[in-house]
Amino acid sequence: MPYICAMNHISIFKVEVRLVYEIERIRIGKELLDAKMFEEENERKCIMALRKAHKEEERRAREKIRQKLEEEKVGIER
Repeated sequence: MPYICAMNHISIFKVEVRLVYEIERIRIGKELLDAKMFEEENERKCIMALRKAHKEEERRAREKIRQKLEEEKVGIER
């Protein structure tokens, strides 16, 4: 009888070890997914900031050209 009881304890221990392993595997998977999502969000924010800066730069360039054209127009009219 003690042998059967010991076998049950070993089986229960193996099941507990498997459960702990699976729980840890799931936790690590979630952490990796969170890290990936965080990285993707930061990359998206960076791209948006670059686009915004580029648009602002283009707007300033167009405004500078408009001013020069206006100055030339005023110079021609005189």
